[in-house]
Amino acid sequence: MFTLFFAFMISTIMGKVILITNEIHSKLSHDHDMDSIQKHHDVPVPRIGGLAIFTAVIVTALLCANMGVQWTKFISGLAVALFFIFIAGIAEDLTKNVGPIKRLLLMSFGGVIAIYAVNVLPIITHIGVKIIDHDLPLYSFFCMIVTVFLVSGVTNSFNIIDGYNGLSATTGICILIAIVILANKVGCDEVYYTGLCLLGSILGFLIYNYPKATCFLGDCGAYTIGFIVAILAIYLSQKAHTRIVPLTFLLIASYPVTEVLFSIYRRKFIKKVSAIHPDKLHMHQLVYYRCSVQGGKFRNSLVMPRMLWFILPQTIYALCFYNDLLLISIGLLINIVFYVYVYHRITRFKTPFFLVNFKR
Repeated sequence: MFTLFFAFMISTIMGKVILITNEIHSKLSHDHDMDSIQKHHDVPVPRIGGLAIFTAVIVTALLCANMGVQWTKFISGLAVALFFIFIAGIAEDLTKNVGPIKRLLLMSFGGVIAIYAVNVLPIITHIGVKIIDHDLPLYSFFCMIVTVFLVSGVTNSFNIIDGYNGLSATTGICILIAIVILANKVGCDEVYYTGLCLLGSILGFLIYNYPKATCFLGDCGAYTIGFIVAILAIYLSQKAHTRIVPLTFLLIASYPVTEVLFSIYRRKFIKKVSAIHPDKLHMHQLVYYRCSVQGGKFRNSLVMPRMLWFILPQTIYALCFYNDLLLISIGLLINIVFYVYVYHRITRFKTPFFLVNFKR
């Protein structure tokens, strides 16, 4: 647990430094655009909270490497690939002028580096279905493309669900706890300790982001969490595929992944606009506008607890049946049906009772 507590301490200190030096970097780091379609704050707030998470991960990795800990070879390689993802995010946070295509290209490049240069990202050749798994290694280039695509998709998904106090960070925490538990079960130390490192880093940041946000996660933070989560999930799914159904990790991360896929479908095939066109129709936005109207000054912070309905049940279910392909597949199907059902109800002003904001 030393890894978790040390990362927590570094992240907390770095978050405080960001706030103390607020006036120095405010022109660059603050989110001054309060009228944007996806903004929900009233005053400028620094959006470089991800710097605290990134710094905590790197410093913790360096300390453990200096102590001669074996698993640091993995996190050191991961840090090399993470650098490109962090640059994509921090550049957007500071300039607000890095297009989504450029950021996606940097994410993809980071994925390629993770596969071929530092060897921390195995190409997906096991999904848990024997008939398919038998032939997948024959199509290594295709598998590589799918792997990089998944990493980029998961990385970007944490940015898509970001926007309300604590939501993206809490989602990362829930997913990481599940990954750490499974890594511990199969004895995968590199994933276990790297997961604890990121977990402590996010918890340190969360102090400044929930319930009141004095610092935002920013693209750099969302990308950092998403990229590491994707690497850990794929690495563990392939290394322990005989003991854990690989699709288990898709169920664990089903909320951000479902949000991305449904958003692409909604924009491209229903709204007939670009898949990267911003809107106010994400599930968490609907919850904010239609389920938290009586929250007053707590309205923003009420979104995250409500969104746990899309995170915790799936995670607990996955941890209970991680070695059963049929039950995991059923869980994925139920998750999709549940998401679409709730979305359909909210858009028609028939909000399910468990999302209703009761009067105080």
